[in-house]
Order: sequence, then C-alpha cells, then structure tokens
Amino acid sequence: MHKVYTENIFSHKSFIAGVFCLYIVSFLFITITIGYLLGISVSSLNLPLAVILSSVLIIKQSGLNIRNTCLVILESIAGITIIGFIMAFLPDFSSDGNYYHQESVILQVNGWNPVYSPTELDISIWIKHYAKALEVTSAGILALTHNLESSKVINWILYIASVLIPYNAIRNLGWSRRKSISVTILLSCNPVVIGQLFTFFNDFAIYCELVILVSVFALIVPSADKKNSLYLWGIAVAITILAINTKFTHFMFIGIAWIIFGIYLIITRYYDLLKPYLAFGVISVLLGAAVTGFHPYVTNILTERNIFYPLIGDKKVDIMSGNTPEIFKGKNRIETFVISLTSIKSTCDSESKISDDILSYISNYGYGTRVNGFSPLFILILALSIAYGLKYSCNRRAWILSGILLLTCIVFEQNWWARYFPWIWAIPAILILGSTETTTKSKLLNLIIALEILVATASVVRMAGGCVSRKLFYDRLYEQMQKTPLKIANRTAVVTYKLNHNNALYIDVPISQIDSLKAVSYYDYYSRHLDIIELPDSFYTEITRPILLNKCMMLNKRLSSGSTNERDSN
Repeated sequence: MHKVYTENIFSHKSFIAGVFCLYIVSFLFITITIGYLLGISVSSLNLPLAVILSSVLIIKQSGLNIRNTCLVILESIAGITIIGFIMAFLPDFSSDGNYYHQESVILQVNGWNPVYSPTELDISIWIKHYAKALEVTSAGILALTHNLESSKVINWILYIASVLIPYNAIRNLGWSRRKSISVTILLSCNPVVIGQLFTFFNDFAIYCELVILVSVFALIVPSADKKNSLYLWGIAVAITILAINTKFTHFMFIGIAWIIFGIYLIITRYYDLLKPYLAFGVISVLLGAAVTGFHPYVTNILTERNIFYPLIGDKKVDIMSGNTPEIFKGKNRIETFVISLTSIKSTCDSESKISDDILSYISNYGYGTRVNGFSPLFILILALSIAYGLKYSCNRRAWILSGILLLTCIVFEQNWWARYFPWIWAIPAILILGSTETTTKSKLLNLIIALEILVATASVVRMAGGCVSRKLFYDRLYEQMQKTPLKIANRTAVVTYKLNHNNALYIDVPISQIDSLKAVSYYDYYSRHLDIIELPDSFYTEITRPILLNKCMMLNKRLSSGSTNERDSN
C-alpha cells in the first residue's frame, strides 16, 4: 500500500480504515464458516479473532509506521463500538428483519450448524437454503455482546468501508480533495442503503460491495507495483466472497461487475492484468461458493439438486406476486421502471396508506418502499446530474458506465423496487466525477449535493424515528409483561428469544382466544398472524391510547379479513 496511493495522508488513512472495516467483516465471516465446516459452532471468540487478524494484516500492509497505523485501528474500533451501542438501543421494526433474518442469527448462536444440518429444523425455507453472510457475521457479534440488535453494527461496518475506500480511489484518479469529498458524499447518501442500516435487511450490501469492488478495480489498473497490485486483488477477492454469500442475486451482480471489468481490460489493452484477473476471479468463485459458501450452494445441490433453490428451478417459490403493486401489473419493464421513478402512489396491501398525497408518502417511506424507493427527489437529482454532465463535458466512460447501470434495470424484472437495484443511485456521482469541472463552486453541483443530503437526512430521521417509537412500545410492553403474563398467539422463535431475554411473562393461547379489539402484533401490525399479543387496559395511557387504538383497529381489520400478507421478499 505504498506507491499506488496518493501522498495525501488523510486519504491514505481513510483507505486504511476502510480496508480494516472490510477485513473485520471478511475475517468474521471466514472464521465462522470455516468453523462450521470443522463442526465448530459460532462463539464469542470469533469477533475478537477477526479484529486481531484484521489488525495484524493492516499493520503489515498499511505503509505507515506502527504508531499511526495503530491509531487508525483504535479510532476505527472506537467508532464501531459507539455505533454498536447506539444500534443496541434501536430495535429493528422491519417485517422480514424480525422474521427469518433475526431467526437465522439466533439459531446459529444457539448452536445450529447450517453445513451439517441445513434442513433438519422446522424453520423458514429462506433460512434453510438461502445465502446468509450478514446473518453469519451478525451471529458472531451476538455471541459476544448478547444483544441481538447490536449485531446490526455489521451493516455499518460494511457501509463505512464503502465510503472510505471509494474516497481514496477518487483521490488517486487525480481529483481535488473537495471534489473527492463531494462525490463521496453523493455515493454515500443512498436512501435504500441508509434505511436498511437500521434493520436486518441485506439488500443494501450489494451497493456497498459494488462500490468497493469498482473502487479497487480503479486502483488496480494504474498500479505499477506488483506487490500493491497483489494486495488490491486480495481486497477484490474478499469483497467478492462476501457478495457471493450475501444473496443469490448478489452473486450474479458481482459476477457481472467482474465480467465488465474483464471486457474493459481487453478493450483498453491491459493484457498484463488479464492473468491475475482470471486467477483471482476463479479463486473468488471457488472460495465463495465451494468453501465459505458450502452452505447454501453445495448443501442445496446435495438436498435439492438445485444450487439456487428456492429462487429458481421447478420448485421455485414465488415471492413477487404478492409484493407487486397494482400500478405495475401488466406493464413492461421500461414502463414499470419509469413509473416507479415518477410516482408516489401504490395500491399494494403492504403500502396501502401511500397515496397521491406527498405527506402520506413521506410518512410511510422506509427500508423497502416499493414505489419510488429513492424518494420523489431522485428523478430531479438524475435530471440535474445529466444537465451537469452535458454542461461540463462528461467523458464517454462515465456515460457508458451510467448507461450500463440503467440497462441492468431494464433487462431484469422487479426494476421498480429500489432495494433490488440500489446502484442506480450512483449515476449522479459517476456523471459528476467524469466531468471536466475541477472545482466545487458550481451552483448546480451544490444543488445536487443539497438534494441528496436532504434525502439521506429524511431517511435517517424516518428510520431512527421508527426505531425509537418501537423501542418505547417494547419498553412499555416488557414493563407490563414482567408484572403480569399477557396472552400471546402463534409465538415465533424470534419473539420467544426477545421475551425471554427481557424476563417477560406470557401465556400461549390459540388466536381465537385473543380479543381482536385489543390485539397487536409484536413487531409489525400489518404482518402475518404471528406473535399476536392481547394488551390489557392498563397498558394504555393518554399518550399511547390514540396510536395503539389505531394499530389495534388495523390489525383487527386484517384478522377479520383473513389476509396474512406473507411478505417473504428476498
């Protein structure tokens, strides 16, 4: 990590911190999955071991003296720890997050080994057969902290890496510090990513993984030092292994990124890079799918004869019919993409409150918004960015890359759902980075930055507010249940874990014995018929009564209608 990087010490330290964060996630995942292959369950030792391995490797590779490198490491650990404490007090209020994502984490901490007993338990099909890199690493954190919500810090560690590494790459492309910071801000304000940082959702990860991988590729091309080039290829392998094991679709998209880079090397005649490109590409796939990804890729072949079960194949599970808003049904892919970017209306059951009213849209905007998930301002941001690129002669490579990103949304289905294609958010940053304007004094650029910061801030406020609201509800609920047992129907493993962890008393009853006028779902009052709790009159206060009565009314309507709204949305 010497000649390749800029002499600017701030940029260099940012890169070291970003790679350190990436190493923590990678080593945590690798040590746990290798342990599974050896028959060893996740334990409280995995996270400290990952931090130690990451520290040793960074000290060896940083190019700084030990004192400065250790300061970067300690500052990174301190920042991660602070975020972890904050996350511990902000409960995830997403449906899928509280359903199978958290259950997967809990099962692993309780001793489940997905390599040797992938299908023996009576659990969700998505836990048995789906990729789960973030759930595995979250289990490593939970095993040490004994606080389920604190394990969401793994999202932030990956996010921090995706902010710091690109900044260094942009600086090494020759841009000024101000412009590098401006473009980095644009990349980091993605509302899909920010919204999911507060949850156990994992869609955001592909954005972080792609941003890191492309940044590393950008550093590899001009590298004349074989030692540094080898180091960079190692980072590319690490982030690729994570992507392969985060979601099946991420395997495909990270593979497309590798293919595009290979084509670029051929077109630009970087033939000397083709040999390491092919070698490290093969290593990434083998380690990602056959070793660390033995579960689910190999176990799926052994149990279902289908490596990507249940996403494709004869026995694939349809997860989209019930998740598709009416305004997209019967439309082609171009129409759905355009409608999604220009509309705020949805008639999907799970977004039934979204209407033509912008205030209603904002109040319901969250981690998995189906219509215009990048916010109503994104179409304006995109238009302004195109205008900026035209005004300041954006280079051809930036236009081509932006076109490729747009093309992916037209080629693949479900392009209306922002959580599946979060990289579209990077287009404005790419066009601005590729322009000839070298300063940050442009009013147009400042307007774009201001709009993106506004979107990001709104996402933080919305999600943090939802977490705080849910925490207040839970605190009140636990206080009540520590004194008097409450009736609960269809109790799940996740809620059982949380109730027991908080010494809550409860009585299991059939759902027919729950007073629907006093019933709320533990984590999502629009959800399935699971974890339905009957609240006593003493639970209500002057402040909580209007809100809780509204929730009870909504759930009562759903229970009466028989709608379960199964929202498995991988």
